[in-house]
Amino acid sequence: QLAHVRVRIQGSRDDAGEGGRRSRKVAAPFRPCNRHFGIRSALADHGARTPKPLAQEIFWRPQGRTATFDPVPRRATTCLFGGAFDPPHATHRRLVEEVGRRLDVDRTIVLPAGDHPHKGEAQLQPAAHRIAMCELAFAGMPNVTVDARETHRAGKSYTVDTIREFRAELGPAVRLVWLIGSDNLPLLPTWHEHHALLELATVVTFPRAGHPIDPDRLAMLDFTDEERTTLLANCLDAEPDPTSATEVRAALAHGQRPDGISPAVFDYIERHRLYR
Repeated sequence: QLAHVRVRIQGSRDDAGEGGRRSRKVAAPFRPCNRHFGIRSALADHGARTPKPLAQEIFWRPQGRTATFDPVPRRATTCLFGGAFDPPHATHRRLVEEVGRRLDVDRTIVLPAGDHPHKGEAQLQPAAHRIAMCELAFAGMPNVTVDARETHRAGKSYTVDTIREFRAELGPAVRLVWLIGSDNLPLLPTWHEHHALLELATVVTFPRAGHPIDPDRLAMLDFTDEERTTLLANCLDAEPDPTSATEVRAALAHGQRPDGISPAVFDYIERHRLYR
């Protein structure tokens, strides 16, 4: 996608007539802003000015009688998608596809949770099964990998620790996106070191049915003004998917084959008699 930017170039009178100035259009690469990314700002409903999430600027520098553009180098983007994945279902795969397409993601890393601090006493399937099901559920998707590091940690596994590890591995030049559901957005202040998390990564929120994004509610929570503005500016514009892991597990417990489970994942569940 190209944007045309008009620049003025200093020249001689022979080139441009009186004043020695002329202008011309120069085509320069332009990184689209939020509406092209498919990002919806919840701030728009409140009349607030919306920042341009995940966008880049263009700079040009005149050199003598010519002008050269110095576009900011495109930053590689890695999306981190954490969750219990108990089990992984069609909504998870659809989200990875949507985010990869809309946010120009270079790769997505699926991170099954270890000892999840927000699941309380809820019993997850063993990590080995959830990892194997993720491998099946996301099979064939380009630039998508499953990473088991959170399941290898002793004790509680915190998101901020995972993001710090990736930041150390990938360096400061890579943009990190952490994908969460709208049900988790109001809970973010309860996450371990949530301010540090928001410094290390861009949190992009996807809609969950029954969990609308409420700017007024976020205004009452432990976010700085800048954090709140950025969070509300990075809400994925997509239809909520009604599929939920809770309903999927309930159907499996009754011996049913629920919608949204791939044949490979369902065969794995049946073979290992999970959720019975």
